[in-house]
Amino acid sequence: MKLDYISIMLIIILCFEKLYSMELVPFNKRGEVCILEDCAPLYKEPDQNSEEILKKNILDFVFLISKTNITNRRGQVEEWYYVDSGDSGQTDSKNGSSLTIKGWMLGRYLFGKDHLKPLTNVKEMFIIAGYPDYADYYRVYSDGTFLSRDIEGGNTGQKGKLYGYTNIIAVKFNNALIFYAFFYYEEGGDLKSRFANEVIVLTNKSDFPPWAQADVPPVLEGDFAHLIGDNVNIRAKPTTNSAMLTRLKKGARVKVLEISEEVFRVGDREGLWVYVETDEKDKQGKPIRGWMVDIYLKPEE
Repeated sequence: MKLDYISIMLIIILCFEKLYSMELVPFNKRGEVCILEDCAPLYKEPDQNSEEILKKNILDFVFLISKTNITNRRGQVEEWYYVDSGDSGQTDSKNGSSLTIKGWMLGRYLFGKDHLKPLTNVKEMFIIAGYPDYADYYRVYSDGTFLSRDIEGGNTGQKGKLYGYTNIIAVKFNNALIFYAFFYYEEGGDLKSRFANEVIVLTNKSDFPPWAQADVPPVLEGDFAHLIGDNVNIRAKPTTNSAMLTRLKKGARVKVLEISEEVFRVGDREGLWVYVETDEKDKQGKPIRGWMVDIYLKPEE
C-alpha cells in the first residue's frame, strides 16, 4: 500500500507530537530534571514575553514544582514548568536564610529520566573525563555497555550502560537508581561535560590501555548471556572452595541475576563472580542457580 504525501506528513507530525509531549519524569524524589540546551531562559510568568529572570546552562539541574499548558498567540499549546533553579536569590527577611530563584521554563528545554533510552549501536571508544583531582575512564562497547576502571586496570571498577536523548549521553552504572554522569555533543561533534575540565575520546583500539583491549562486552544484571568458556563450574557460593552444583559447556545460555564485588583472578585476567540461572534442572525440577566468573560470559545479542 502506497502512502500519499498528506498521510506521510500526518505520520511525521504524530511522531513529533509523541516525542515532545513525553511526560517529564524527574530523576529522583527531589524532582530534579536536566537542562537540554545552553542559555535556557527562566521567565517570571509562563510567557516568553514576560520578564526573563536568568539563564541556565546545558546539563544544569532544576527542581520541578508544577506544570501548566498555555496556548500561545499562534494557537499552539506549550508545556510550561514552574521550577526551582537552585540559584541563590534574595535573603529571607524573617530568618536570614538564602532564597532560591524560582520561575517558569518551557518544557522543550528540559529532559527527565524517561527521555533517556538505552543505546544499542554505538562506536567503540575509550572516554577519559578529567577533573581537577582525578579522572574517570570508560571503555565503551558497540552494544552500548561500558566498563569503568582506573587507567592501569588495578581495580575492578564498575560496569553499566549508556543512555541517550538528542545530543545527550548518560552513563548509568549497572542497577543504579540514578544516572551517574552526563555528557553532550557539541555541534562540531566533540564530546563535552559540564563538570570535567577535559573530555578525551579515543577510537583507535591500539590507543586503549591493555585492560580495555578485550572485545567481549561486560554482562549486566538481567542480561542473558552465553558461555565462551568450556566446562565452567557453577558453584553454591562465590569461591572456588564452594560446592560445585553443575558444569556448563561452551555456548550454554544463562541469565545473570546478581553481580558481586568478589574478584576472581585467572592468570593475568580479572573478573567478578556473578550469580546466574541456568537451563539445567535440580532434582525438584527447578532451574539450577549458582555462581561463576563473568570472564567466561558474552552478552546475548
